[in-house]
Amino acid sequence: MVDSQTPDPSLFWCPECSGHTDYSETKEYHHTSEGGHTSVTLRCKVCDTEGKIPKKVRESIRLYVKCLFGIGIGFEVVAVGFGINEGFNSGVLITIFTTPFMCLFFWRLGKDEVILWEKWEKWAKERGWEEPEGGS
Repeated sequence: MVDSQTPDPSLFWCPECSGHTDYSETKEYHHTSEGGHTSVTLRCKVCDTEGKIPKKVRESIRLYVKCLFGIGIGFEVVAVGFGINEGFNSGVLITIFTTPFMCLFFWRLGKDEVILWEKWEKWAKERGWEEPEGGS
């Protein structure tokens, strides 16, 4: 077993124990009338708290930000294009002005991932970890 207090973003990290601990993986299949998906939950074997692998959390955050940015810019471009072509009526203006707020709302849905990454990063830097050039 690796030292639980040596930061490694590619290992499971428990936010409750504040360390890299052994974990169990639970897979659940969720089925609806539209289809199904499998969710995977990682739990610390010491305290049974849900944890994650920091490197995967960071990748997830980056993808989420790129998608939100792309969708936000896309909505704005379409709304401005519509406005130029059809006139800036109230519907177009509402779309233009509400898009940033919609993006903030959707950003809030991914906030738990950001909180976990920030907690891990603070813990890791206290132990001498430095993020490699170009990110982790």
